[in-house]
Amino acid sequence: MTAPVTRQTHPVSDSRRSDAKQSTGIACPRDGGPALASIGFVPERNNRYAYFLDGAAPVLSNRSAGVETYPAGSNGIGVDLFKGYVAIAYQQSACAGVGIPDAATWNDTAGAPQWTVFAVGNVDGDADLDHWSISTGSRSFPAAATATCMQTGPIAGGEPANDHNDV
Repeated sequence: MTAPVTRQTHPVSDSRRSDAKQSTGIACPRDGGPALASIGFVPERNNRYAYFLDGAAPVLSNRSAGVETYPAGSNGIGVDLFKGYVAIAYQQSACAGVGIPDAATWNDTAGAPQWTVFAVGNVDGDADLDHWSISTGSRSFPAAATATCMQTGPIAGGEPANDHNDV
């Protein structure tokens, strides 16, 4: 028997459930919460980063009140506005390469579907945003860092990459 699903905890979907996969291949929750929650990721409140699953059409949860709400089609987690942090708009990575520049699904060199998720935030209060990413697939960043792309070299699937850090 499966435990009840709430907005606070979502088990990873399996192939026996009707909500297990949509056309993107990304598991999505059945109760309208963000797809990030369905993979077991719901950050604690007081977050300065916004988390994006889909760079083409980001729809973030609303953390402007004491209780987080999820607009229809939510596919990300918003910054905790209730705690006084400033909203963050989606920003594509300045780094180039397969599976790197956008929060999206992509195919690796073997044709297997992969997925990259972004975290964009401002931890030091300046105009420049910090940018992290993590992917299910391995990625190759440029060999040398630049002013806009700090991450270099190969990054294995499941390892976070600090695409841009101005601290």
